[in-house]
Amino acid sequence: MEPDRPHDDEARVAALHRYGILDRPPTADLEAITRLATFVAGSSIAVINLIDRDRQWQAAATGMTPGEVPRSSSMCAHVVAEGGAIATSDARADERFADNPFVTGEIADVRFYVGTPIRDLDGNVLGSLCVCDPEVKELAPEQLAALGDLAQQTMSLF
Repeated sequence: MEPDRPHDDEARVAALHRYGILDRPPTADLEAITRLATFVAGSSIAVINLIDRDRQWQAAATGMTPGEVPRSSSMCAHVVAEGGAIATSDARADERFADNPFVTGEIADVRFYVGTPIRDLDGNVLGSLCVCDPEVKELAPEQLAALGDLAQQTMSLF
């Protein structure tokens, strides 16, 4: 299920573009954030996803090669739409994600998913630091808080 766009999506996208970070090679600092995120979550994959007007662009990743997909296929677009963190132990059982190509096997085989918002100083959610895994799992509150801290640090690197 594709999420609705926030009412202020045009302003959010304009804010994202002001940072000039789209379509750049991953930096060592951003890659370090994704490595730390996999460690914190005990997951095999972590990605810094930025949600543009019509695409999800991956600024850095651990456990996969960064790239881009249409926004309509993005799990992290739900984080932008909802404006907060999303955690699901089994994405197959979550109506937001059950038919998503990252869950169905068309793109990947995601079961466990956590997306934490990357928010600028004006409150715009530019994207998400997400962790995912093909295994069902849950995180402790302290792990979720640590991922939120990493998402905040990600914003400071932009």
